[in-house]
Amino acid sequence: MPIRRASAAAPDPLPLQLRSFCGHTPSGFSLGPMSSLSVSAVIVAAGSSTRFGRPGKVFALLAGKPVLEWSLDAHEQCPMVKEVVIVGQSPDKQKIWRLAGRSLRTTPWKFAPGGRDRQESVARGLQSVGEDFPLVSIHDAARPGVTAALIEQVAMEAQRTGAAVAGYPARDTLKVCERDGTVIRTTDRRRLWQAATPQAFQAHLLYDAYEKAAAEGLTFTDDAGLVERMGYPVRMVAADETILKITTPNDLRALEGMLGTGTVRTGFGYDIHRTSPERALVLGGVRFEEGPGLVGHSDADVVCHAAADALLGAAALGDIGRHFPDTDPRFAGISSIVLLGHVAGLLEEAGWRPFSLDVTLIAERPKIAPRVAEMRHRMAEALGLEDESVSIKATTSEGVGPAGQGECMEAHAVAQIVPLRLPGRV
Repeated sequence: MPIRRASAAAPDPLPLQLRSFCGHTPSGFSLGPMSSLSVSAVIVAAGSSTRFGRPGKVFALLAGKPVLEWSLDAHEQCPMVKEVVIVGQSPDKQKIWRLAGRSLRTTPWKFAPGGRDRQESVARGLQSVGEDFPLVSIHDAARPGVTAALIEQVAMEAQRTGAAVAGYPARDTLKVCERDGTVIRTTDRRRLWQAATPQAFQAHLLYDAYEKAAAEGLTFTDDAGLVERMGYPVRMVAADETILKITTPNDLRALEGMLGTGTVRTGFGYDIHRTSPERALVLGGVRFEEGPGLVGHSDADVVCHAAADALLGAAALGDIGRHFPDTDPRFAGISSIVLLGHVAGLLEEAGWRPFSLDVTLIAERPKIAPRVAEMRHRMAEALGLEDESVSIKATTSEGVGPAGQGECMEAHAVAQIVPLRLPGRV
């Protein structure tokens, strides 16, 4: 099957061989200065994760953020990237859409279903690349150490020479062995590099390489290998070992040690609201029919308010009353989940992002256990976190004090935040 490139003008674009570049730049096709600002990036997130296990390596948390999201963030921060194509397994489509919607705020993106192996997955991604892009970058989502600067460096080298690959010189002694482990010889590592991603190419070279590989039934472990076989030069661009690929949980732990989380700040929040049978009860963004409601200027969601105060406190940004005063009519009856989303925005403006949240509700009723998962999801979604980074639990005060008498509900929260950008990871 020929690889096709997507076209906004034509719903059924011509097969690549009908626009064959034949190893040279076709008439009207320019790689002028402006092309350095026009890259389509294919991010491959379709691996089976057989050795890693579920939920899959691209969805595992690295410093509180899914592995895939690190790559999405890096591409969003790179001005050269004008389009992102995410290749994933169809059952993961909903997860990928959620992460992409959160990270790729200004960069147009598409989803493409993965294939039986990496080469087929990349080919399917290439079918979705816009036809006007002179440069295409390929990146493995399982390499979360990528930075916007590295994406740009590799793309610029590809614009200059045709093809470029991120990698680093081999550091260990390498031996060629039989299948049983018997050493045949020791290789000279001085000229050996370990290839990684991103890998970037002038589009006509990459499409031509994939067409010929499909026609001849060839399989390579990376995209540059296909281009090399056609006789085109490929240049290495020096990266560091944080670009390593996650294959097993041990790789994830090793990379977390390399990247770290930067400074971790902790904040404490507390809130209390009187009860009223005339008010609706909302806790953690979820409406409860059981029990009296809470009195307040907004929806009086005591769980969200305590969480918001903890997050603001961790960033030294004051408290919820400072940002959303009860004298402001804009906040009358507003959903506290919306306010929590605004708090996440305030943190981002100050250079921070939520890392984890733990909330304890003190109330005689309702029993929140059956709906805790829903509450966690609502709050995590508002903060740009995964559900497993949010903990919500409840206890009673054994009939003691105002909360024990049902006169009010209280909530305590502890939040951790980390820098939005890790030092040196631009």
